[in-house]
Amino acid sequence: IGFNFEGVDYVYNCLPFGLRTSAYAFAKLTAVTAEVLRRSGLVTALIVYLDDFGGSIGPVPDHPRMARIVATIKSFGWALAPEKLCIGLGTRLKLLGFMLDTGSMTIGVPDSRRDKLRATAELVLANHGAVRVRTVCQLVGQILSLLLSLGLVCRLRSRYLLLAVRDAARAQNYNTVVPILGRALDELHLWAGSLTHLPEEPMYTHMRRADYVLECDASDHALGAIVVSAPQSSFVGACFHRRLRDDEAQWGSLLREMTGYRDAVFTPARRAALRGTAVEVVGDAQFAVHVRQRRQSGGRRAHGPTPRTGSALRHLRRG
Repeated sequence: IGFNFEGVDYVYNCLPFGLRTSAYAFAKLTAVTAEVLRRSGLVTALIVYLDDFGGSIGPVPDHPRMARIVATIKSFGWALAPEKLCIGLGTRLKLLGFMLDTGSMTIGVPDSRRDKLRATAELVLANHGAVRVRTVCQLVGQILSLLLSLGLVCRLRSRYLLLAVRDAARAQNYNTVVPILGRALDELHLWAGSLTHLPEEPMYTHMRRADYVLECDASDHALGAIVVSAPQSSFVGACFHRRLRDDEAQWGSLLREMTGYRDAVFTPARRAALRGTAVEVVGDAQFAVHVRQRRQSGGRRAHGPTPRTGSALRHLRRG
């Protein structure tokens, strides 16, 4: 990275950490090394994020192959930290702040991150009557950073904490204090006292990328969806919406959401063959709350009449 000032060129001998483009430039350089490793066939899998490289060479030890991988990385001029180098065969690996366990096939949270989150939650709890907005934002940031390991609970059980500081954060008043009450306080107790009891997310080894992604929602009187990703560019942005029938409007929100998901799939199905493709339906957080509550209450099914598809199909034909 360099710049010109008064006709003189200045070039950094190393990446200046205070420069906002440093991470971008660093990632561009590590991407070259990663591409060479992938094309060489030395690795069967490789994940790269800035200065962290994590990968696999298969289920059996192969020391000569591992030595060639290390030599390839060093050939680009990278200096490797011996204390952080993990080149042995194992089932547990700390990577990007998570603990990958191929024995239990889970993505875990290292103890250091759990302790940091718990300490922040206890600090906010001890001062919940008047706590700094900045501290609450730090806590929510730490919670959301664990989404990969702990799953949707990170989003669902931090919403009221965000609402408690939303107005102050929008005004950039991070040094002011706010009270944490009601549901926000319930969320705070969860993260301060029950963090160790939250289950870790499974590692999906064969999850394929979705061919179609639809975002859906339902209100008290209508259903709607939009295609946000599809193999055909002409599909992206395609919309489906219809008003609820009088009998459907009497259903609970869970059943209305599920009906919207079902009917939304007809949007691409009317224009393309979906057999053999993966369709991902993205719902809203409130729907996930209902599913979670029903699961905790014993898995009771949503009650209501069996929805008909005729009305939905007629509206789809018009669209």
